[in-house]
Amino acid sequence: MSDLLLQTLLESGRELVLVLDPEGEIRELSESFATLLGQPREAVRGRPFAWILDPDRPPLEGVVERLRRQRGQRAELCVKTARPGLRWVGLRAARVDEEGVVLLGRDTTGARVARTSQVQLAALAQQLPGVLWTTDLGLRVTSVTGGGLAVRNR
Repeated sequence: MSDLLLQTLLESGRELVLVLDPEGEIRELSESFATLLGQPREAVRGRPFAWILDPDRPPLEGVVERLRRQRGQRAELCVKTARPGLRWVGLRAARVDEEGVVLLGRDTTGARVARTSQVQLAALAQQLPGVLWTTDLGLRVTSVTGGGLAVRNR
């Protein structure tokens, strides 16, 4: 990744970009990442990477270290924001060198909520004595489940 591309992403891109120095402190972040955190960029620069993580949902041991050391590593981390509610960010180490690491990411909160809701709905449906069905906007049945029955119309 070129320095020009990185500077463009930091200033005007919609990508979530985080640049860490070799010690793991935040050297730079994109405007979109600052917006997600609900913090001005200046308030985040110079802080340790762990400062943006939700202390109630810490990453598994070694995950952050692998992100900082190995290009291509991916992780989904819960970040703390100024607004209420959880925000999940999928990060990928795009560049790792002696100057630090560039992490590219995207907000995965919506996808995570959808996955959780789907699992909860499936668990509830298996406990129902009757039948539960779902429909699309055209009122065509898309799935039927309940009492151990599971049928999907594709």
